[in-house]
Amino acid sequence: MKRNVYIIGICVILLLSSGGYLYGGQTTGVTDKSIKIGCLVDLTGPSSFLGRSANTGAESYFKYINDRGGIHGRKVMYVAEDNKYQPATAVAGLKKLVYRDKIFAICFSWGTVSTLAITNDVERDKIPTIYVGNSESMLNPLRPYIFSFLTTYYRQAFTVADYIVNTMKAKDLRFACIYQDDETGKSGLRGFKKAAKLNGAKWVGEAPHKRGAINLTPQVLSLKKAGATFIYLPSVTRQAATILKEAKKLDWHPQFFGASATTDKKVLELAGNASKGYMGCTYVVGWHEEIPGLDKVRRAVLKYHGTLKGMTDHTGSAWAGAMLISEGLKRAGRSLTRDGLVHALETIKDFDPDGLMPPVTWGPNRREGQIGTRILKLDFERKIFEPVTGWIIPEY
Repeated sequence: MKRNVYIIGICVILLLSSGGYLYGGQTTGVTDKSIKIGCLVDLTGPSSFLGRSANTGAESYFKYINDRGGIHGRKVMYVAEDNKYQPATAVAGLKKLVYRDKIFAICFSWGTVSTLAITNDVERDKIPTIYVGNSESMLNPLRPYIFSFLTTYYRQAFTVADYIVNTMKAKDLRFACIYQDDETGKSGLRGFKKAAKLNGAKWVGEAPHKRGAINLTPQVLSLKKAGATFIYLPSVTRQAATILKEAKKLDWHPQFFGASATTDKKVLELAGNASKGYMGCTYVVGWHEEIPGLDKVRRAVLKYHGTLKGMTDHTGSAWAGAMLISEGLKRAGRSLTRDGLVHALETIKDFDPDGLMPPVTWGPNRREGQIGTRILKLDFERKIFEPVTGWIIPEY
């Protein structure tokens, strides 16, 4: 009898001393009062002006939810690490988050090439991760611990082609593509090439460029010589602006359509008059738009960050990402495990992130959260991209 009492006493002591482990099961990053969520984002690299605004969006959301009691009584501790939009830096950043900061999950990992670089580690350590990028290569094969909520460049390309053919009713259909030479850009290339074939357009050429490229004259010259009339740009902001300026210098005026990462107002700032007539597409509402969900984001950013200067569409996008992982944490319940969070995220269906983007759906065999795209046109006088369509989901 005394022996049983002694054993029970030891068990009680172990349980009381286990801290967060009592609540977490698989408990890294979880205590009875907090959940530690990491982020890998470009804070100083080539897309940092977008990455910093995204980081502010996510950070503001977690502060907003903490002020309302957190999640099941736990406050979110948010830890952002700079991945510089580089694979090697992303790997190092992940190791810091996992082994030093001991995070529970990743709110978002910025960029396709950066996320591809950490995929094996994420899957091995079973870290639920929200992916911020636009390539279907992250989704095929299915990676159980990586969830995407942005429309891929592949799908965006079909929306662009559908708009050219069925809304613009263009006749001289000579399609081409200038793309970033990695999985992000190749996703758009694959989509636009297939869309050209399905829509009866002539494919006249493609020209890759390296990440961070400064000289894009050869790419522009090659497609001018090819006689392209509609060019899709699955790239990023600075390179899109450079392409537009080079085309103007060469007195060449095809219709350029940019993928979502090339439709920030920074394009106008960098390209100036060369951006007149530029069009593109997006998966998220513009920072300038007046909708209740975005008003909430702006109020929170102003409260916690002190200024709205430097904010972009990615601020709202990252807020939506933080909202999604928080929804998963709510559904997972008080006894958190990483696999429990994955299963909870898989139950999200037609989830509306306050109108910031189309509804998101995941499932046991689905990690592509949403597939809608809007076509935008640059209003040069007002200095904004205005939507010219609603959310489109083209058939293909």
